[in-house]
Amino acid sequence: LQRGAILAEGPYAEVSKDPRVMEAYMGTADAELQGAH
Repeated sequence: LQRGAILAEGPYAEVSKDPRVMEAYMGTADAELQGAH
């Protein structure tokens, strides 16, 4: 769930590998690099 919208549904093993879920909960490498400047 992100901003009131469901990102993915299903078993944990599938949902935890979904790129949208990973980005929402762990961020992206791009975001980390932008903050490094």
